[in-house]
Amino acid sequence: MEQTLAATFPAPLVRKLAASLSTEANDESAVPSYTHWNPAIRWLMFHRLEVIRAMALSALARESARAESAALDFGCGVGMMIPALAPSLKTLYVCDEQLAPARATAECFRASNVVFLGPDELVSRVGDSSLDVVIAADVLEHVDGLPTVLERLWRKLRAGGVLIVSGPTENRAYRLGRWIAGFSGDYHVRSVFDVEDEVRNAGFARESLRQLPMFPRLFRITLWRRPE
Repeated sequence: MEQTLAATFPAPLVRKLAASLSTEANDESAVPSYTHWNPAIRWLMFHRLEVIRAMALSALARESARAESAALDFGCGVGMMIPALAPSLKTLYVCDEQLAPARATAECFRASNVVFLGPDELVSRVGDSSLDVVIAADVLEHVDGLPTVLERLWRKLRAGGVLIVSGPTENRAYRLGRWIAGFSGDYHVRSVFDVEDEVRNAGFARESLRQLPMFPRLFRITLWRRPE
């Protein structure tokens, strides 16, 4: 039976992997949510990753005949998708402004097929139409110039490739939950609904939507496909 990501990343390990981050970068990478004293918060964050993993692996299974299968974790944070996806890929690209935690994760799990990219290296180091899956988990609501970023991701995905996007709904229940959990600050440029509108405007076709938990709905996870 496949080990859960919550079991793979116990709180002490997450703190160790993220030790190089500044307080602000630590918060942006959601480290406090993965290590929170409240098990409900930890469950929700890891369950969200499990849904994303399942979506990605399902998409990759359709491409099992491709010898050069590749994926990108855009805004990889600590790199929790590394042990989740690297064994199923020829190459896993991970992209973030702060790559030290992801490098530590790859070393911890002995993942030798991981390529580390700064945001300015995506265009030059990833071939056009070379990716089967792109994951953008809780990151696109942060970035400036989103249409440009989405145009780049479109170019790197092959025709028929999949983009998986997640983000918080930021509804009243979400904001109340953040307050109860003791989180403060706001790093978002736009809402997840604005992100989804931009993804649609970029030409991607939405195939599925998951909302977590069932009630109240705090996160949206959508799977989009680049048309053939």
